[in-house]
Amino acid sequence: MEPELEGGTKATLAAQRDTRLRQTRSLTRWLAAGAVLLAGLFAGIAAQANSGHQRAGTTSSTSTSAPTPATPQAPDAGATPGFAPPDQAPAQTQAPPVAQSGGS
Repeated sequence: MEPELEGGTKATLAAQRDTRLRQTRSLTRWLAAGAVLLAGLFAGIAAQANSGHQRAGTTSSTSTSAPTPATPQAPDAGATPGFAPPDQAPAQTQAPPVAQSGGS
């Protein structure tokens, strides 16, 4: 005969533990499946809302004049100081790198 423990015998306690573990695993699986489903649902809603395409119910205005090609504008030199392109493209060198990580 097995010793009597608080709450039942060892076999009874083991059976209760196993039952609770099965329930916990099942709950975890259902919650994970629900989370994936909700994430997919929200992704679908976001994709539909931000599709970038015109909706079928809306109409667009059309112009009868010929479209004019966009001409690139030269940046104003005084508008953004410090953001000018370099005078020449960077060139590869054979020198070893100067930066070292982890050194002190």
